[in-house]
Amino acid sequence: MHHRQVVSVRNDKKKKNIFRGMAAFLLCRIPLEKYCDVRVREDMKELVAPLRVEEELRFYYEKRIALSLAIVGAGILLALLTTITQGQSGILKEAQGRLYIERDKADGMVKQAELVTEYQGEQAVLDLKIEPVKYTEEQFEAVCLEMQEKLPAMIKGENMDLEHVCKDLYLPERYGNYPFVLTWSFDNYDYIHTDGTADPKRLRELKEEGSVTQVEAVVTYDRYEMTLRFPLRFIKPEEESADLWEALQVFLEEEQDRQGTHKQFVLPDCFRKKEVRYAEKKNLSWIRIFFLSLVTSVVLFFAGNQDLHKETLRRREQLLRKYPEFVSKLMLFLGAGMTPKASFYQIYKDCEKTESTHAKQKDYFYEELKYMIHSLENGVSEIEAYEQFGKKCRVNQYRKLMALFVQNHKKGTANFIRLMEEEVRDNFERQKSEARRLGEKAGTKLLFPMIVMLGIVMVIIMVPAFISYQV
Repeated sequence: MHHRQVVSVRNDKKKKNIFRGMAAFLLCRIPLEKYCDVRVREDMKELVAPLRVEEELRFYYEKRIALSLAIVGAGILLALLTTITQGQSGILKEAQGRLYIERDKADGMVKQAELVTEYQGEQAVLDLKIEPVKYTEEQFEAVCLEMQEKLPAMIKGENMDLEHVCKDLYLPERYGNYPFVLTWSFDNYDYIHTDGTADPKRLRELKEEGSVTQVEAVVTYDRYEMTLRFPLRFIKPEEESADLWEALQVFLEEEQDRQGTHKQFVLPDCFRKKEVRYAEKKNLSWIRIFFLSLVTSVVLFFAGNQDLHKETLRRREQLLRKYPEFVSKLMLFLGAGMTPKASFYQIYKDCEKTESTHAKQKDYFYEELKYMIHSLENGVSEIEAYEQFGKKCRVNQYRKLMALFVQNHKKGTANFIRLMEEEVRDNFERQKSEARRLGEKAGTKLLFPMIVMLGIVMVIIMVPAFISYQV
């Protein structure tokens, strides 16, 4: 890395130019140690060998200063060129000792002139609009003759020509870049509006020969005025596809009414001297039914998975709700001197009575406890039964509790009752946290209805107030 940096500096030495020379001249008279940026110096120490730091710093600043000088030089050069150009192409000219401003040609643009004016020892900047050269009467008439020839092709719009007008006309207010104003009018407004928009409804009522009229364009400029007249003929527009089908629909309905006394409706085989064919539209509802059933089956398939997941969540919530009562009963029976196995049996009997009287919804706690009791009755050891019960519940609290019973059964823990009391206290704290969470959740759900009710109350209060104020 250091080697590459040294090579680049050596190459830079060879590429001397006038700006690099000026930069080197300035650096010879500037104490680099005093004005050098500390951060630049530290960065340079990381990039080059220690013995070359000062040399590299000098060449670094030489390149930076040379670039700045080049930019300033380019700016000065551009400023000089701009000044010279403005002097040559300025709007203010001089001839025979008089100042003047050249007007643009007749169809040109208005020039904007900012003049520094001196009068009675004071100066002010005046803005002038220099109008282009005005047309003479002969020039005006010549342009109007040109317009007489070219305007028909321009104003026909999407029509074939002015002899076949069935669509909108284009009526410009200006002609090219000329400062002329065009005002349009028609001899007959039965089939067209003042802005050149055709009336399709009235045009469809025309006969085959159409209607002949003319359009006038009054060209005004300064004090000159000339009227240009263009003959045109309105024709009946060709019937569009949508209108044709609408006419056929009306024709069939009229034909059906005409054959109202007949037992059979005979479909006409021609319309406007052209053949008409018919075919019954096939009923494709079976395709819609098939795809609907297919989509429904897919949706229900994946919705079933969602229902299954919801059921597992309901089971978990149910087991968590049962846990405080379960632990409290265990603590009560164990404190009374009953063995763990007898305590489970007693809790099972209590749940069995409750299940027989309230059998509306499946009790997952009762089902898991029932499975453990049946396992004990079938000869499964207490340790295995407790472990299976904790695993099948799939809830951490039950796993932890069953681990205490397994440990007590294996090693006969002396402080088992104390551990159970701690579990009861911990469970009480969890109950409070869960109650707080459920309360916040319920409050969040009630927030939107409360906002709606507030809006209703405000409407009930504000509407009568506004009505009475208006009265």
